Amino acid sequence: MARKKKINNEEHDLEYYKTAALFWETYAKNVEEELAKQGKKKLVLKTIQDCLAIADTEIV
Repeated sequence: MARKKKINNEEHDLEYYKTAALFWETYAKNVEEELAKQGKKKLVLKTIQDCLAIADTEIV
């Protein structure tokens, strides 16, 4: 039976965790930006809908 070598290289582990942290930080920023964009779009649409609803009630 062949034994697998364990990697106990602290430098390798440190680089792995740095890379993983950078990835998740970038991912979180992208998600945040996308949600902010969607939020602004929804706010604009809601404002337009509210204005149209008010205009409809004032005309009638």
